[in-house]
Amino acid sequence: MDQVVRLDEIRLHSADRADEFEAFVRTELFPTLASAYGGLTRKTISSLVKQVLMKDSREPGKYTWLSSWLGPAGSLKDMDLDGVSMEWHEKAEMALLKLDQLGERSGPSVFEQLVVLGGDGPHQG
Repeated sequence: MDQVVRLDEIRLHSADRADEFEAFVRTELFPTLASAYGGLTRKTISSLVKQVLMKDSREPGKYTWLSSWLGPAGSLKDMDLDGVSMEWHEKAEMALLKLDQLGERSGPSVFEQLVVLGGDGPHQG
């Protein structure tokens, strides 16, 4: 199964809401998506492995959301993640709608991992 990285750029509608946004990501968005898309089932096309939120140190209100997946890169091209599962995940859809109320997403950029360097040396993705 392919190892894939997806990057979503997020620009908050108001940089003054950064604390609210970061709390939402930590307590609602990431846990909801992990619950909906983490793990393999008979209806899974891609499985969510890891999520990271990164803040731009030079530009307030600008973030990058990195998510790692197992599955085909093509299943991750939609903004709403419709292609990663054959079943509808209402809570995940609602969390993504709330994200879009807080900021504007651009992307996603989707990359297939080729080589990963870890504690045990380089290996293919």
